[in-house]
Amino acid sequence: MGLLVLDEVFDCWNRGKTSGDYHLLFVDWHEQDLRAWVRRDRNHPSVVLWSIGNEIPDQSDPTSSPRLAAELARIVHEEDPTRPITSASDKIQAGYNGFGQALGVQGFNYHLTE
Repeated sequence: MGLLVLDEVFDCWNRGKTSGDYHLLFVDWHEQDLRAWVRRDRNHPSVVLWSIGNEIPDQSDPTSSPRLAAELARIVHEEDPTRPITSASDKIQAGYNGFGQALGVQGFNYHLTE
């Protein structure tokens, strides 16, 4: 069929979207979960991009988001150096606060809000 897959892992990092989501586990589990995710899918030829986040609340924080994005990108590239990394941003700040510098492809979703 010729499908191209953007494989996405996290919906939040340190800041959560809901009271019981992954932000409660992120600090202790993000590296193990990230490595397991890449190892699970890296041999699928349809995967063309790794996405380290979907509209994560941390993206607009210039003090933590560039560092976190770089850390996650480093981990992904240790497991698979062949594919670029992206993140789906919905905050315009992610385009100019250093967040996107860790990404091979800067992604933006539909409307951008402050």
